[in-house]
Amino acid sequence: MQTDIRLFGFSELDRKLHELPEKLGRSILRRAAVAGGKIIQDEANRHVVSSHTKKPIILKVSQKWSTVTVKIGVSIKRWYLKFFEKGTSLRYTKKGANRGKLAARPFLLPAIESKKHEAIEKIGEVLGKEIEAAARI
Repeated sequence: MQTDIRLFGFSELDRKLHELPEKLGRSILRRAAVAGGKIIQDEANRHVVSSHTKKPIILKVSQKWSTVTVKIGVSIKRWYLKFFEKGTSLRYTKKGANRGKLAARPFLLPAIESKKHEAIEKIGEVLGKEIEAAARI
């Protein structure tokens, strides 16, 4: 399960980032992406159905050149939470015993939908602050 939020139309931002040293520009993008992703991660952790896990939703960041990818999802140790997100169909064992079905109780998609605008604002805020701070150096 993956949802992409792509931001376009930042030509002035791109120009300012290119004026900065390459390594500094990449770290600014990374910090901004993580700040936006943390908002969605925190919201998903608040709504997750598992009571015996503190923070089963993880955030992974990867970066290739000027593209930063933030992946938010369940940790490997909590793989079973994906069944709560999407639900399951009627299940039977090999011997024919009915194991029922699990109704969907989504926590990640509602977090994305409810917090995506706040996350985008946070990304813009962090980018602005970081670029201004870097320009002063």
